[in-house]
Amino acid sequence: ARLVSVQGVLFGFTFMMSTFETSNRTMIIIIMVSFVGAVGIAVHVVFGEAGLWCYAAFLAIAGGFIYHAVRSLEAVEVFKEKYEAAYMECTKGIEPGSDQLGPKPLSSPGLVQDGDRDVDYYIEEATRLFKPFEEMLAALAKAADPTGETVTVLSNTKGRERAAEKIKNDY
Repeated sequence: ARLVSVQGVLFGFTFMMSTFETSNRTMIIIIMVSFVGAVGIAVHVVFGEAGLWCYAAFLAIAGGFIYHAVRSLEAVEVFKEKYEAAYMECTKGIEPGSDQLGPKPLSSPGLVQDGDRDVDYYIEEATRLFKPFEEMLAALAKAADPTGETVTVLSNTKGRERAAEKIKNDY
């Protein structure tokens, strides 16, 4: 029994390693079919025809789950490609590192804006940039999902009171 256990673990690890080491879909299918067939033969030998029927039912159910998962991942990939294409279209002509998509990231480690401007300046700047930013988000959402059913875009700007509260709480 111990030898069978060791062989099972060795076979399992070999199967997993060979499956994850390849990116070729045909090779993965061949490996999976070989594994399923070997286990099917073992189930038939140990449990007989009834075990084989139970194993076939298990494979049908597991296959359905795997098929659904693969189809869901493919749908996500299609959605991702649409989103990336819409993003590239909306950001065409925008230079990398420019302020056209919003202010540059904070560069100081103390999380303080560079320069000698006050909070009012930054609130006015955020208010000025909010409308173009909101239009860009709306264009991206519409391009990603023209029906508007799955993409929800929420955006807002903080007022002076909320900014002061956030500064007091976070810093």
